[in-house]
Amino acid sequence: MSATLSGSLQSSAVRSESDLQALAREARSVGLVPHQVEQDPEWLAITDHGDGAFGAAIVLRQGGALRGYLPLRYRRVRVAMRLGEIPLAHVPLRTVQIFGTGVVGTGEDLVERALTALGTLPFRIDVVTLEEVPVASDLWRCVESGRARPFVTVERERSQHHVADIPANPGDILARVAGKGRRNIERGARKAAADLGPLDLRVYASPASMRDLLAAVEPVAVRTFQCHLLGHDLTLRNTRLLSNLERWAERGWVRAYTLSAGTVPLAYAIGFMAGRRYSYETIGYDPAHLAYSPGTILLTRILADLAASKAADVLDFGAGDADYKQRFSTRVHDEVHLWLARRTPYALGVAGSDRLLAHTARLVGVALRRVGLKSSVRTLVRRLAERRPVR
Repeated sequence: MSATLSGSLQSSAVRSESDLQALAREARSVGLVPHQVEQDPEWLAITDHGDGAFGAAIVLRQGGALRGYLPLRYRRVRVAMRLGEIPLAHVPLRTVQIFGTGVVGTGEDLVERALTALGTLPFRIDVVTLEEVPVASDLWRCVESGRARPFVTVERERSQHHVADIPANPGDILARVAGKGRRNIERGARKAAADLGPLDLRVYASPASMRDLLAAVEPVAVRTFQCHLLGHDLTLRNTRLLSNLERWAERGWVRAYTLSAGTVPLAYAIGFMAGRRYSYETIGYDPAHLAYSPGTILLTRILADLAASKAADVLDFGAGDADYKQRFSTRVHDEVHLWLARRTPYALGVAGSDRLLAHTARLVGVALRRVGLKSSVRTLVRRLAERRPVR
């Protein structure tokens, strides 16, 4: 597109709901397709982001025509300083969050202009957080080559990102798993059904079903380490989450699942649709029933449902590596998680402390792995957290 346009590349920031909705319509009209729901200007516009938080976008035009945009979310948060999964302290921070590949549009010139514009946003920030940035993306190439000039780059972590192509035949899903692993999954499902009752998968996608979803998720969610260590609140008391889920479901973005055996809830997954891509976002299982591998059983049934319903072509596992992702994924790429810190003592101090803790956690992890204790220690930390009462 840029070859047919004249004039310099211009940027402007928008944050009102009406402006973001207008951007969403214009982006669709010119074929700018977000890779994840958080990159959709309509999602930024209609979501309740929390107290003191809001969605915004940097709009990139050339010759008056829309070439791309950078979706972002501003938040005033208390960031957990963690050693691995263990929170040590919380510090206040003004952040702008950028999702995945960042700019929706093609060309390093768009990314470089957007990075420059981040330094002139009409609201004060301490750091820009970039999450799940593919190392092959224009965004990472620009940051790595020093073109995020208003900021200091603080690399936090590198990881692998797995995705699974959905097969045409649901019966092909378990064929991806090696013989012993496949037998273990099938054995766990049979034993759960024999001990607890028939397995039941439920799918939630309509706005009217979101309350039922949280009611079904809550008994499991309050027992998970995600609740106790990471502060995830997936209960009906979280009225903001319920309201958001209903809004998102109205637009066809939500697809969630629960798995139970008889009357016993076992596991859940709340995910989001972006085009033909399903993002496996918020997951959990009851640790009391770990012996059945309920999370893996649920995953096989989600893949089968997506195949049978033709709802998606790809399941995106999200950030991080895990054994179950390796077993079921068909593609993987490297990604980086980083902060762009303002050149102020406070922002640089927080970013430096966070990086030091992340580095220490990696060294501890390497040491534990060498003596064969990493998995045991991680499991112990999570189990201790899961025994804490919910406040």
